[in-house]
Amino acid sequence: MKDRNLTEKLKAEASGILNWALDGLRQWRLGGLQEPEQVVQATQEYRESMDVIGHFIEERCTVGKSRTIGKTILYDAYNSGRQILENS
Repeated sequence: MKDRNLTEKLKAEASGILNWALDGLRQWRLGGLQEPEQVVQATQEYRESMDVIGHFIEERCTVGKSRTIGKTILYDAYNSGRQILENS
């Protein structure tokens, strides 16, 4: 349904619309655009689910200042776990 009086209605509200836009500009210049909490949370969940190295370290490694391991052993352990997941 088309509003035949839309142009006149918008003209009547022009100063209010301009003030609303200027207020938005002021807020943006002061604080920038803020990501909604839902977007922040979804992004964090996505990053965590895609962090295969982090999952490997969390599930298969003991982390500490005095802990060491050779890079070949670590790499082989990572690859064997990855191959098991790919074949299942």
